[in-house]
Order: sequence, then C-alpha cells, then structure tokens
Amino acid sequence: MRAGHALAATAAIMAMAIPALAVGAGDEPIAVSANGNAVTGGLSFAPAKLQGVVGQIVRWNNTDVIAPHTVTERNGLIDLVGNNVNGTPISASGFGPGETVDLALPASTIDYFCRVHPEDMQGVLAVPVTLVRGPGYKAPKTPARTKLGKRRRAARKKAFQRTMTATWAPGAPAAGQVFDVELKRGTGPWTPLQAGTTTTSATFKGGKPSTVTAVRARLRRADDASRATGWSPEASVTG
Repeated sequence: MRAGHALAATAAIMAMAIPALAVGAGDEPIAVSANGNAVTGGLSFAPAKLQGVVGQIVRWNNTDVIAPHTVTERNGLIDLVGNNVNGTPISASGFGPGETVDLALPASTIDYFCRVHPEDMQGVLAVPVTLVRGPGYKAPKTPARTKLGKRRRAARKKAFQRTMTATWAPGAPAAGQVFDVELKRGTGPWTPLQAGTTTTSATFKGGKPSTVTAVRARLRRADDASRATGWSPEASVTG
C-alpha cells in the first residue's frame, strides 16, 4: 500500500443510517466485492454503503478476471492499489484480479471511488466515534432539606462529575495526516476537542445529567484543512 492511505492495513469500519453489518472489532473482516470491467460490465462496489465501529476491518476483493480496481478517497487521503502501484502500459495501477486490500478506518465519513472506473464504482464508509461514559456521580433520590445539605451535595456532584472517553481511530494516521475532533453539548455549537492531532482518543468531563453530549471526527491533511474526509456521524450520550 502507498503512503497515501489512511492507516495501517489492519483495520476498521463504522457508520450511520445505512444498512448495518453486525461485525465487531476482532471478528472476520467486512467483505466488499470490487466487481466488473468496462468490456463485460457489472462495475460496482458491493455493498457500496457500510457502517461499522472504530477498529473493524474492511477487505475489498477484486472479483474480476481482467481489470484492476482502486479504493480512493475523494481528497486522496486513502488510495489502495495493492501490489500494482505503478501499473503497466496496458494496465492501470490497482489491485488486480483475485487480489484483496484491507483498510483501518478512523471515525469519519469517507466517500471513495475506483480511479480506473470513477463513474461506475463509488462507495461510502461511515464511522462514528466510539463514546463511552466513565464512572460518575449519581444524585441521591431524597432531596437535601437544608442549605448546608444542598451545598454539600453540589460540591460532591462537582467532584464526582462523570467523565467520557472518545475514541476515533485504532491507530495513528499516515504521515502528513491528522484528526480533527469536535464536541457539542445540548443545542450549543460544535467546539474543538482535539484539532490537528495524531492521538486516537481523549477523556473529558461530561455535561450535566440531562445534557446530550455529541462528538464527531474527521481525517485530513495536516497542511491543508480543505483536503478532509466528511465528518463522522454524531456519536452522543446523555449525562
């Protein structure tokens, strides 16, 4: 694989409201067929839309007997061509018949296509952030009856405020690439949680018990923020 692809070749996938595949991290790879050629037809990625979880593996298999294919993100952040990096005068670069390529995906929404057949072969990978609540304070069911009791309970609640851990990738990005991660509480605006980072997770304080906290992430070029994947579907938790 070339340096343009996103992460190491042991991989991941997740998504939003497109057909879910019940595959957990560590299970068998999610299989995608890269089909057909310009002569006999049948050009497609099947399935073309996927959802999964950070840490899953997606494996593309070239089912054709003639044509090479690629898995190429719209902004060039991912470009999987297998062993046929440079191509030949009669064959474009790409993974050839019977060959497979794997990809580890961070939280993002990735639109991709085949550079050999860009009009016919397109796909979408949607990968939400994994968001987990840590231990936190649970308010007593019986309300405090004195001002002192209220102050003590407020102090305890602040001290034991729930934490949350967001994980947006199974490993560091490729050289020259970084992650942006944003946080939103309730109906407030999106604000940076991590910007231009190569880390893969962060722990932060949760909101008030009734507040919905949402997190999203994307992969981009470190030197050009316009060359980025789409934001991941929102991952959210209440309180």
